[in-house]
Amino acid sequence: MQAETPLERMVRDAWHEPGLRPTFYRRLLDSDVLVPVQPCPEHVATGVIGAGARLNVITLVRQTDRVGVIPFFTSPERVFEGYPAGERCVQMRVRELFEARRDMHFHLNPFSKYGREFFPHEVSWLLSSGGIAPLEQIELEGTEALSLRTPRQITEPVVSALRVLYARNFDVLAAYFAECTDAASGVKFLVLLDMKEAGDAALVLQDTGTVVNEVVGAGSSRFAVALLPRDGSAPSPILDDATPFYRMGLTGSIASAARLQQMR
Repeated sequence: MQAETPLERMVRDAWHEPGLRPTFYRRLLDSDVLVPVQPCPEHVATGVIGAGARLNVITLVRQTDRVGVIPFFTSPERVFEGYPAGERCVQMRVRELFEARRDMHFHLNPFSKYGREFFPHEVSWLLSSGGIAPLEQIELEGTEALSLRTPRQITEPVVSALRVLYARNFDVLAAYFAECTDAASGVKFLVLLDMKEAGDAALVLQDTGTVVNEVVGAGSSRFAVALLPRDGSAPSPILDDATPFYRMGLTGSIASAARLQQMR
């Protein structure tokens, strides 16, 4: 049997490690996949489906709630796992597949251990931003109304996943967690990011939201994200001596400097 493709390796790695999922989702949107269809006799005879032709996509039905799901696959081997007798497929870019049916549920490699279902709201988020469920961004100038303290307890899976994420982004210098004790704010934990001045803040904020929501659940109101002031001041006196849960190491600093040199 053919070895797994580069995209399938990303699927497997992202399945095990939430910190890798933002990069995987962006790669997935621009990847070509196989979509099972029921072609008309003309298409079967010629083996060609012209541009603009209507596709009769095969839809699976979930047993739990009878919801229709469109399957798509990373390779013929993954198709064979679900259709040993064979199935006709068309090759499509994932972005185009999602845009064609934003209202549908989709399932990547549904018969594989490393499959992933996408709900309609997730499809919309991916198409609009390339991520899953962005977090609320809080401007630190307004945190006077928040009561912040160093967290007594942090969910380790979130910490671990964010460390993996930031270790692959040379714009993040350090990251902290703060706990908000003001229940009225709707925020329980605040992810505080110390970034380079020229860093891509929008991308980091989006990826942070994707990772947090992958770990704790989409739409969580318990987490928010904020950027630390450029002047190095702390957003709250209680965090003056706080220890970051992530800090760029020597390897990351060298790689970052090399990348900046290449950009000049």
